[in-house]
Amino acid sequence: MRAFVAVDVDGGEALDAIGRVQEGLENLGEEGSGRAAGRGSIHFTLKFIGEVGGGEAAAAGKALEGVRFEPFAVHLAGVGAFPSASRPRAVWAGVDEDGGRRLAALAADVGRALGPAGPAAGEFRPHATIYRIRDARRAGDVAGYVRGLRGARFGPQRIGRFKLRRSAPGPGGAVHTDVLSVGARAA
Repeated sequence: MRAFVAVDVDGGEALDAIGRVQEGLENLGEEGSGRAAGRGSIHFTLKFIGEVGGGEAAAAGKALEGVRFEPFAVHLAGVGAFPSASRPRAVWAGVDEDGGRRLAALAADVGRALGPAGPAAGEFRPHATIYRIRDARRAGDVAGYVRGLRGARFGPQRIGRFKLRRSAPGPGGAVHTDVLSVGARAA
């Protein structure tokens, strides 16, 4: 199975605001030229693990159960694109500076618990993918739209749990299934 560790974006105010951005992106192009992430699938990836067998997944789950953290709040803010703003293939929502530090600390704790599992993550940059561009001819329109949203504020999000997830390809994009959910506990 292909596995990763994530924090869901499930704050209603933030999701409503992200939905409006997604609608704006949809209105830029022809039908089918891009795809919005589903409301229930928007998340921050803390650690990509990669392909693992059942035994490795169980070991990862056991290691993750030992991660302790206190719940915290972030504010979703800012919009950017990968691989670059001028050549967007994916559009993401970010977080405020303090929230970014807290998510980075949680990602580091998750990484330490998992040890060398999966490829090296490099510098953690918290982002939640909200839209994927299928038609490269839309890059200019999307880039202009994204530039206009750099200062956007989407709303608060409470971080009180993270999940080990399995990812499988599906007709409408990857299908994510929860394998384990770890709630906040005092360190």
